[in-house]
Amino acid sequence: MRQTTSPSPTSGVAAALLIAGLLAPAHGWAAEESEGDQPPAPAPVEHHWYDDVLHNADVTVDLVLVRPLAAVTFLTGVTLFVPAAIMTAPNGMESIRDAYERFVREPGEYVYSRPLGEF
Repeated sequence: MRQTTSPSPTSGVAAALLIAGLLAPAHGWAAEESEGDQPPAPAPVEHHWYDDVLHNADVTVDLVLVRPLAAVTFLTGVTLFVPAAIMTAPNGMESIRDAYERFVREPGEYVYSRPLGEF
C-alpha cells in the first residue's frame, strides 16, 4: 500500500504568495495608464549649443576633407606599426601595446568611432 503525504503549511503559504504575486496589478506603465487618461509626457528634446548651419558646415568639411586625411593617417600608422613593433619588441609586450595604441587604435578610433562633424 502506498502512503500519501499532505503538503506542508509552508509550501501552501508559498504557493498562495506566488499566485497572489502573479495576479497582482503590475507596477510601472500599466499601473500609470490605468490611473487616468492623461497623455504620456513628451520625450526630452536635445538642445545643442551650436548653430545648425555651422554644424552642417562642420559635417561637410569632416566628410570631404578630414575623414579621408584621417584614413590616410590610419593606413600609414598600420604600415608603420610593423617596424615599430619590431623595434620595441626587446622591451616587452607593454611596448608593443603602446606602439599599437599610438599607431593603430587612436587613428582608427578617430576615423571610425568619432561622430561625424565633431572634432
